[in-house]
Amino acid sequence: TISAATRVNPSFNQTDTFLSAGESTYHALTVTVNKRMSHGFQVQATYTLAKAEDDAPLTGTYVVGSGDDRLSDPSDRSRDQGVTPFHQTHTFVFSALIAPKLDGGGVGAAILNNNQLGMIVQANSGLPFNIRSNQDLNRDGLSNDRPLGIERNTGRLGRVFNLDARYVRFVKLAGRLRAELFAEAKNLLNTENVAGVNRVIATDALGNPTAPIPTQFAPTGGYDQRSIQIGLKMTF
Repeated sequence: TISAATRVNPSFNQTDTFLSAGESTYHALTVTVNKRMSHGFQVQATYTLAKAEDDAPLTGTYVVGSGDDRLSDPSDRSRDQGVTPFHQTHTFVFSALIAPKLDGGGVGAAILNNNQLGMIVQANSGLPFNIRSNQDLNRDGLSNDRPLGIERNTGRLGRVFNLDARYVRFVKLAGRLRAELFAEAKNLLNTENVAGVNRVIATDALGNPTAPIPTQFAPTGGYDQRSIQIGLKMTF
């Protein structure tokens, strides 16, 4: 039973203690292929295989962007040993810039020259998340307890795929006056990328799940949908 009589200091419930005691490891293999600008185009591709682990979660209260939960047992950090909330096993990024240039003054040169097309493709594994019980299992007043047998950050959001692109047409008007007509698109394919899920499952008072843990959790939010903007820039 949790009461003033069972607390070390009856004046407080849970307390926050800041220590530089956590241990983390990061291992990665990165491969990059790069073709510099020549013959009107350049490309670069990078792939990273990585694993990041720690035993001292930092909540979003103290680290912006962190979706981690507090320590489940402050007396034994090893119980929270697991991947970090920023862990991504696979990350692939491909970028290209195409700016064709055709010699001569014919129709083909007029159509192809003065164009520029750039794109970035990003694909990566889903970020981890903690699977939570719907009960305060250790009665510390915090709703961050995991069901029995569930390690920290074992849930995974879906994979993320995104294509951004930008097209520019340069138009020479008179003297030093030049116009740039451009169109930019974020998430051009309008891919649905899940950013958050309902990660709470029902358990009994001992932490045993009352139903099988789902392989897919119901999404609660996503990253940006497709957005397109067009514009005109004058240079003189």
